[in-house]
This record gives sequence, C-alpha cells and structure tokens, in this order.
Amino acid sequence: MKDQLESAVGRNIEWFLHSGIMRPNDGFWGVAERIADIGSNEAKEKIDEFFPYQTPLNAGTVALEHRRADCAVETALMFDLAEEYFGEERYREIAENLVGFLVDRSGMRESDPASKVWNLWRWAMQRFPAGDKVWVDDNAWVAICLLILGRRGHERLVGPGLATADALHRHMQAYFDFIEKKGRDAKPEATILDGTQLNPHWIGLATLAFALADRVQGTRSRYGIVDKYYRTVLDGPQAWDRDSQCKNGWSISEQAYLSFIAPLVATVYGDARIMEVAEKAGQILLENQKADGHFTSNHFEAPEGDHFVDLIYTQNWATLGLLHLSKLLPGKMEYREAFERSAGLLAHIQDREEPPFKGCWRGMYDCEAGAWGGGNRFEGGQGSIYSGWTNAPISIAFLLELTGSTLLP
Repeated sequence: MKDQLESAVGRNIEWFLHSGIMRPNDGFWGVAERIADIGSNEAKEKIDEFFPYQTPLNAGTVALEHRRADCAVETALMFDLAEEYFGEERYREIAENLVGFLVDRSGMRESDPASKVWNLWRWAMQRFPAGDKVWVDDNAWVAICLLILGRRGHERLVGPGLATADALHRHMQAYFDFIEKKGRDAKPEATILDGTQLNPHWIGLATLAFALADRVQGTRSRYGIVDKYYRTVLDGPQAWDRDSQCKNGWSISEQAYLSFIAPLVATVYGDARIMEVAEKAGQILLENQKADGHFTSNHFEAPEGDHFVDLIYTQNWATLGLLHLSKLLPGKMEYREAFERSAGLLAHIQDREEPPFKGCWRGMYDCEAGAWGGGNRFEGGQGSIYSGWTNAPISIAFLLELTGSTLLP
C-alpha cells in the first residue's frame, strides 16, 4: 500500500501546483476554496450568485477565488507533511507562504478586541457584508491546524491558534450555559457563529481545537465543555435540526467526523469514556462500509445513495477516522483493515484526466458507473473540487500513514 499512497499524494501535489487552484503556485496569495465544473451544473446560477469572483480555467471550469482560512491551513499542513516525507524543501516554503498569507496578508482574522468575533476568521472575497458569516467548523479547523503546525516547527502560529481556540471557547461556553438552562433541544433565537449546534461536524470539531490548546499549554482548562459535549453527542441531532435527522441518530457523515475527532480528544485527556464514544462511531462505520471500501452518501448537502462516494462530507473524514482509530487502538485490526479498504478505493478513483482535474479527488463518485458522477449541489456533488475539505485532508491521511504519525505531533 505504501507505493500506492505515495503515488497518490504525489499526483495530488501536482494538482495543487498546476490545476489553477493556487496562483501563484507557491501559496503566497493563498488557495482558492475549490474548482467548480459548471458547464452543465444545475447549481451554476446559485454558485455564480454567491461566488462571483471566478477565474476561468477552461471551457466550463472555474476557480472560485474566495479565500477560506480553513482551506489555507489544511493545505499548508498537507504541504508541511509532504516536506517531511518527500524531503522537498519547496513544500515547506509553500506551507509557510500559505500561513503567511493567512496570518499576515489576508485580513480574515477579526483584530478588533471590541468585536464579538474577535480572533475569529471570516472568508475573504465574499458577497456577505462585513461582520457576517463566521462559522464554527471553519474556525475549529483553523485552530486545529495552526496548533499542529505550531508544534511542527512553525512556532509563531501557536499564538494565533490559541487565540482562535479561546475565542471559540467563549462562544461555546455561552451556548452550553444556554442549553443547560433551557434544555438540549432549545434553539437560541440568534447565534453569532453559524453552526452553533451539537453535530460532530460543528461543535465536535471545536472540542478537538480545545483539546489541542490544552495539550499545548499543559492544562485542562477547556475540558469542562469537552466533557459535557461527549456526554450528549451520542443522543444524536437536536429536535430542531431537521437537516441532520436520520433514522438511527447521526448520519454516516457525522459518524465519520466523530471517528477521528473523538479518539484524538480521548488521547489528549486520557479519557476512556470519550474513547468509548470514538469506538461506537468506529463500529457504525465498520457496519456500514461497503465491500469496495466506500460508505453510503447521506449528507443533506450532497446527492444521496448507497452507490455514491461522497468525498466532501463522508469518505474523506471516515478515512482520517479509521486511520486514527487503527493507530490509537492498535489491537483493533478491524480498523486497520477498514482504513486500507477506504484508502485503496480513494487511490483507485483519483482523477487521471488532463488539467484542471488530473491528480484531484472530485466531490462525488458513482460506484455503479465507475466514474465521477451523481449530480451536483450548491456546495456538494461531482462538480465541486475542494482544496481543503477534500483534497488536502485525503492527502493528509495518506501522509500520516506514510510517516507513521497522527494529528498529535
């Protein structure tokens, strides 16, 4: 499997360098959120409305040029790991340029201490008015990756990483105070941060940011919220959260998130109960993995079907989860076998066409057709090819396997 994963990462790096998603390709001005194939995309009109800043790459294909902080740090972490494995100094330079853009040049971080979202990150080049649209998941990823990169030799990133984690912690503390008074299913009339809800995709990601911040500082000062979260997460979606409702609690997508967040959080805090949560999510993945290694697509932002591989909200995170379960619970060989099936599938379906697709993973694959397919959504489906979220996290999972490491440096 080593040769297979190494070749896949090499092709994916070439995609980042030559597809047009990162111009200049040294990362100095960051990375676009995604390439969109809009030639026959039924979501084109909505994409054009919300993401008007586009660069045509070829007939029917554009780079959506808005910048997201989470995409930048995930891509930076990928290049940093690639430098470690391949020994290419230029990969580390690209990682430094990407975080330099984010921290020094992007203007995405709220720097006004009087702002309610001080030290949190917005998108750049977006239609939303200034002050709007600060997301829990984006900011959790920023804190997670900055803290990991800080421990990997980019020391100046520790401060911004801790500041973002603490800003998230303030807002999540207020939210948990609210639901303790009003009940788990109570919905605030308004929340400052979009995604203030109990999904592993949302607040679950924030708990990993809190755990990493505590690990960096050698404290347990953020453990209170983490403990409360893992005492309730297995109860599934809140009653008002219609998008997340599934027959048996959380969707496979949310279980995928939980499968890599929970074992890392459990390891940081030495918490056996949180590791039990991780194993329950892992068991659900094992029970729902198909023979070829993929999982049913049932996320509300993606086309749904048993034969679809969702690479934006499910397969990518499940692969990271199975990797971490196998490494942090080495006696459980079933996780190792499931990871190899998932990773093997991803390496097999990686795009081999000409640029701007060659070397990428697109947003959805149709196993029955043996090709990219399944339709499109505004932010999901075959026509969305993400830098972060899809391509960088898949390569990160492969590089962690190749380097024998985890997201805990």
